[in-house]
Amino acid sequence: MRRLVVLGLLILTACNANRHEARTLTQALDQFSLAVAADRPRALAALEAVPVTSYSTAENAKRECVVYARTLHRAFTLKDEVTLRFADVHDGLIDKKNPIAIALPAKLNEAEILLKEAAAVHASCRRLLASAEAQ
Repeated sequence: MRRLVVLGLLILTACNANRHEARTLTQALDQFSLAVAADRPRALAALEAVPVTSYSTAENAKRECVVYARTLHRAFTLKDEVTLRFADVHDGLIDKKNPIAIALPAKLNEAEILLKEAAAVHASCRRLLASAEAQ
């Protein structure tokens, strides 16, 4: 009987830890989502630094959420770079025939692809977080 009680307490503790980890991840993900461009690298690092228990539902959620955040960060970085360089081309600081200017449409296309990938992973990340919080 004592073993059964101990086992029950261990399971309860693990479930509470998983919920806490999931809530912490959700908060870090929300902070990343709200971050402006200058704060995004710091918010991404904070998300990556959230501690989770190995083999927990929260660990799976963190893996997906970090992939989402890294992908989204890369897409926004490319988009911001393209925006700056298009302005340089428009202002005559970069010639339209310059390789940098010629590469801009491809970079913008890559950013669009990354945004779509991030959206797909985001749904999985949120689903896993909800599952971890419900346990």
